[in-house]
Amino acid sequence: NVLAEVEDYDGVLEVIARGRRAIGDSTAFSPEAIRLYIDTGRFAGAVHEYLLRSVHEKRGLERLSGEIVDLARRPEATQQVIEALERAKARREFDRLVSEVLWQVYLIGGDCPSALEALKDGIKRYSELARLLPSFATRASEMGCFGECGEAYGLAARSKGLHLSLAEILLKKAECELRANDLEEALQTYETIVERFGGTQWGWDAVLARASIYRQIGRYQEAIDEANKIIKNTRSPELLARAIAIKGDCLIQLGNLEAAFETYDLVELEWEGEQAQAAFFNLGEIKFYEGDFEEAISYYNVALREYPREDLANDCIERLMLIKGSKAGETYPPELKRLAEAILLERQGDLDGAMSEYVALSKTAIEAIKVECLRRAAEIYRKLGRHELAIETYRLIGDSLETYFAPSALEAVGDIYAELGQTEKAKAVFEELILRFPESVAAGEARRKIDLLKNLQPTGS
Repeated sequence: NVLAEVEDYDGVLEVIARGRRAIGDSTAFSPEAIRLYIDTGRFAGAVHEYLLRSVHEKRGLERLSGEIVDLARRPEATQQVIEALERAKARREFDRLVSEVLWQVYLIGGDCPSALEALKDGIKRYSELARLLPSFATRASEMGCFGECGEAYGLAARSKGLHLSLAEILLKKAECELRANDLEEALQTYETIVERFGGTQWGWDAVLARASIYRQIGRYQEAIDEANKIIKNTRSPELLARAIAIKGDCLIQLGNLEAAFETYDLVELEWEGEQAQAAFFNLGEIKFYEGDFEEAISYYNVALREYPREDLANDCIERLMLIKGSKAGETYPPELKRLAEAILLERQGDLDGAMSEYVALSKTAIEAIKVECLRRAAEIYRKLGRHELAIETYRLIGDSLETYFAPSALEAVGDIYAELGQTEKAKAVFEELILRFPESVAAGEARRKIDLLKNLQPTGS
């Protein structure tokens, strides 16, 4: 105590060491030593004290582990704690506590690969530590370490005595692989689930996931084959609706509109949810692509009336406005059919072909078709990162007082400037929007965005 009062901390530690030797107890005065090490920033010394106590307190490993983890959460302590634990690995008597805690400290430091290696190393020596794999995987996923998350669940799938079932572990493994964009590995994992748990809810979820992945990577026929397994063998409305959505979209991608229509037509009106709404919307889309505009209107109306979910409801409204706004008397202009075919090309990924038609039609078509062409062209420019062309095209829409889309076009211009960090230009456009269209929904959004931009450093005059 006297030495501590004069801040002779090395002297204090020497007294503690002599006292321990005198009474034959290597952990005597441990609380005092730990407090001194922490107060003086010598965190490695505190870790060593915890390790010494672990040799004598076999039943207190969980508590000691928690104290080391709490210490490591101090930003100034993390690296010292890691280094102390790495050095301690060489001593057999400390091995159990190091195996319990080192991986957690690596995660605190943001090093997922080292954390996983530390946990795997511990499991080799103490197989019961495999119980920690799901905890590691959950935390790794929260940190965005999806590769390590998937690998941990893979190890868990080969372990015994875990609180999760094998099916749950494999599904979580596949989810991590998907988020890591390791699609081939995810496909294999889902195939394992189908083989082991076919006919169960887990099995059908895996079939649906495989179909979704195949669609994502452009293997449309394989996606259709997987979706057909669900359509032919299950009666679950939710599974059927999702399988129909995947199969129908893949058939559209392949250009088989007739088969796509027959697929979406399997939907039942009494089904609930967005998938059912999407099926009726796509029935309208197919008729739209084919130029059967009256039939298209009837399906858009069903989707709008029966399932008034906001985003697809807006899509229905916009398509109905386009069709009805293009009608001349009892007929529709040929340019509307050309526009519908261009929209189909865009959906199928042929952006060059679609853009060529949008540009051509925007120069000659009537106002409703011209605005739709400009709007879709601007969206493609924006997706491709061609910001100046996107702004220029949106401006052609926004400068008109006549079109319904002018407010949203101006909002898009402001958003692009904000995304580019040109906050002053963004605010100027939002203010213009509020002035010209004060009662629009876009104006309300513009007011909110101006408030957000006020907190940012002004750039771009």
